[in-house]
Amino acid sequence: MTYTTIRYFFPHGIEGEAMDCTFKEWKDLDKAIAYCHRYSKGRRFASVEVEDEKGNVIYELNADGEVANNREQTEKEEMTVKEAIKILEDNNYMITGQFDGWFGTIEGEYEIYDAANDYECIRSRVEEKEIIEMAKELNVDKTEVRAELKQKLSELKTATKEVEDAELEYDKDCMNEGKEKAFDAAYKKYWNLLKGCADLLVIFTGRKIDFKTAFDMMNLKVNEIEKIIA
Repeated sequence: MTYTTIRYFFPHGIEGEAMDCTFKEWKDLDKAIAYCHRYSKGRRFASVEVEDEKGNVIYELNADGEVANNREQTEKEEMTVKEAIKILEDNNYMITGQFDGWFGTIEGEYEIYDAANDYECIRSRVEEKEIIEMAKELNVDKTEVRAELKQKLSELKTATKEVEDAELEYDKDCMNEGKEKAFDAAYKKYWNLLKGCADLLVIFTGRKIDFKTAFDMMNLKVNEIEKIIA
């Protein structure tokens, strides 16, 4: 894991002027935090923070000496590849190293098989961060996902009617700029809900179906999906 310290300061020591900043990378979080305190003095200093590779602010120190420490929470949220693979295996997946085409595997890449479906390979050349992300999706509370999906499906049905009505109005007067904008806005809302519902369905099924399949189902079989998740 790599950490970045971002130190903000007033170039001329005048509070209120445009701030400048410097960046420094660290392999050790303790050393990054020690740097924050070592270089947090002087009238030019404004604040300094430590970010992880995902851009999460783990530690922050300002000129008044106030500290915001999110280290413990961030460490709880971290998941190792080993832990992620265990979650996937508990959900009927088999994980192997990515075959290199000869007699070995490629370091840091994986293949995922569906153990419940004759060990069909469903994904290949998967990186470690994708393994962890998939495990996190499987580890979420399905009750919450179901509730959110139900709500989004209801909104999608409403949006479908709205876009159909807007299209009919626009067809009646295709030179009307206001009706064209109304149709565009309705379609954009519908499209975003369609994609959002598809994403949730992928998570709800534990990636047993891919995004394209989920998207097609949302587009054609909303009523059937409502029965499945009821």
